[in-house]
This record gives sequence, C-alpha cells and structure tokens, in this order.
Amino acid sequence: MENYFDVVSYLNEGRIEEAGKKIIEIAKDVEDEDVRTVISEIEKEIMDARHNSDTFISYSPYTDQITQATRAMQKCREERMKYLILHGLYLLTKGNRIILDMIKLTAQVKPRTYL
Repeated sequence: MENYFDVVSYLNEGRIEEAGKKIIEIAKDVEDEDVRTVISEIEKEIMDARHNSDTFISYSPYTDQITQATRAMQKCREERMKYLILHGLYLLTKGNRIILDMIKLTAQVKPRTYL
C-alpha cells in the first residue's frame, strides 16, 4: 500500500518518470494481462523519452520548428505516460477511491473565487 502512495506522491510533484519507474517496480510480479499491457506501454514511453533529443548538429531554416515540434511531442508523451500510470494504478488498486482521490490533476483544480 505504501508503494501506491509513493506513485501518487511522484505524480502530485510532477515527477512522471519516477512515478512510472515505481509503478513498474510494483507491478513486476502481477500476472494480470491488462496490467502487463499498461506497464509495457509505460516502459516504452520511458525508453522513448530517454532516447529522443531535440538538438541538431546542422542548422536550416526549419531547425527551430523541428525543435518546437519535438518539445511539444515530449510534452504529449509525458501527458500520455501520466494517464497510463493513472490507469495502471486504477487496475492495481482495483479502483481504490482513497488512493485515487489523493491524486491532484491540474485539470481538476477549481479556481478560487472570492466574493
């Protein structure tokens, strides 16, 4: 149970890759096929994030656009990995609302309004 809290803590801190590594560690002995599929996707995203680079040796008029597109793609990968981790956490905890409610998603933050 404490390991699940570590994953939640990493997610809340924005440390997506560490959360991915931790959930992989937790699920290494799980035999459920759905969990294994999600974990393999998380592993693939971590490997892709390590091997992609947005620096180029040569320069052309399109180098800046390539760099911007690569950074945008990296941001999308992080977002995908975050939701894969959430899905894996949901499967591993069997929908435990206590753990899942501890996750602070930026899209769920309500604006503070003062009267």
